[in-house]
Amino acid sequence: FEERPYLTPALIDVTDVKDRPDEEIFGPVLQIIRVKDFDAAQATAQALIAANPGDARGLHVLSLILQDKGDTKGAERALRDLIARDPMDANALNSLGYMLAERRDRLDEAVTLLQRALKIEPGNPSYLDSLGWAYFQQGRLDLADPALTEAADKLKDNSVVQDHLGDLRFKQRPDALDFYLVRARLRVLQEVSNQGWLDLLEYFNGQLKLRTASTDVAAHYGAALAALKLNKPDLAFENALAARRLTTA
Repeated sequence: FEERPYLTPALIDVTDVKDRPDEEIFGPVLQIIRVKDFDAAQATAQALIAANPGDARGLHVLSLILQDKGDTKGAERALRDLIARDPMDANALNSLGYMLAERRDRLDEAVTLLQRALKIEPGNPSYLDSLGWAYFQQGRLDLADPALTEAADKLKDNSVVQDHLGDLRFKQRPDALDFYLVRARLRVLQEVSNQGWLDLLEYFNGQLKLRTASTDVAAHYGAALAALKLNKPDLAFENALAARRLTTA
């Protein structure tokens, strides 16, 4: 009993519940409301905001929905509203800073927002990734390196974070094999179809023909592929990291 958690995470579908109470539930429980499309999701979020105007959660949800809809201006307004209400809302600061960085829009402001988020939550790997990515978009690779490296080390299974580090390494050293290793590995871990595996094998073989890697790097490269084919992601990642160390030594 002592080795088991006292609380088990849970999802509660409250779509068909009438007069849903806005209650905090003690425990890792998430309420889900299913909707048919983004417009319905936006309407639901706006209804929640209208019913609870002082609750920041509704605006956070609305900003995410608007981003998914491609309404970046609307998402930006929601995030700026959140920051105006609470300048210490690190999540909102990070979301707005990252959104600007992704669009390569007002990058100086993006950096400032993300630095503020990290002052509130020092060492947060998601925020570090956002700041490093903003620096990368500015072309300040020396500043991007420590932030993206730390973020990637802490979030090894996050494909976006690993892609950001791969982009940085490619900029720093265009012939670095690790750029392709990291991206291909993550594609394999997320792929479930046979065709996807075949496409990835073709990708690896193509890169091996194009690059001038040492025998050791190529061996680790092939070992990573074999481990992934055998559904042993830990072994694959170990070999991928070994190849990466050799190419960045």
